Amino acid sequence: MTNTHKPFLSLSFSFSIIVALACACSAQTKEIKVKDLVGRYTYSMNAAGDSIFVHMDGTYEHAYFKNGRKLHNVIGKWRYDSAARYLFFDNFTDFIDEGPVDLQGTWGPEVAISKDGNEIRLIYSEENDIYYFKPFRSRN
Repeated sequence: MTNTHKPFLSLSFSFSIIVALACACSAQTKEIKVKDLVGRYTYSMNAAGDSIFVHMDGTYEHAYFKNGRKLHNVIGKWRYDSAARYLFFDNFTDFIDEGPVDLQGTWGPEVAISKDGNEIRLIYSEENDIYYFKPFRSRN
């Protein structure tokens, strides 16, 4: 007696893999609109201390907190290149507890969506998996 279900299971399994891959890729390719960018981004390596607040009016504030107190901050303008998926911050400075660590300049991180589709990330170091993040609720 031959097993007639085996080809079906194989086909079903292949279809499941294709669907899973499509779902994983779709989070990365969803359109990110300007209004999606607005909000507070938290630094992945120091959740309580380093934040970027992106405002709808094209301004941002990069603030560094310690023990709930704002120690340092810089305010500047931002612009978004939606085709390339880069967000540019003018007048940007990195911070540590002691203060600014780099001269002010333009920083242009890649904008990405997490694999699960729940976060927008501003990639600081792709190879070290360091980024700023905020919740993302797709309206597509």
